[in-house]
Amino acid sequence: MGGIVSLMLAILAISIGRKVHKFAESLSDEQRMRLSSFIDLEKQRRYASTGVALGIISIVINPLLAFGLLAIMRIV
Repeated sequence: MGGIVSLMLAILAISIGRKVHKFAESLSDEQRMRLSSFIDLEKQRRYASTGVALGIISIVINPLLAFGLLAIMRIV
């Protein structure tokens, strides 16, 4: 059950990160200036990139950990 929830959260992190990048890229210069008066866009883009990277890592590492645990359980 935890693996399914982990996968869903990883997919959600990747999806939200991509949407943040797409939103930031589609802003005009005027919109970017108005928005940057109360939010740091570059910081939000870094957070989005981190979310995407962690989501991808979670999708790759989670099954490897599960297979490793199963292998250890079979040996013991």
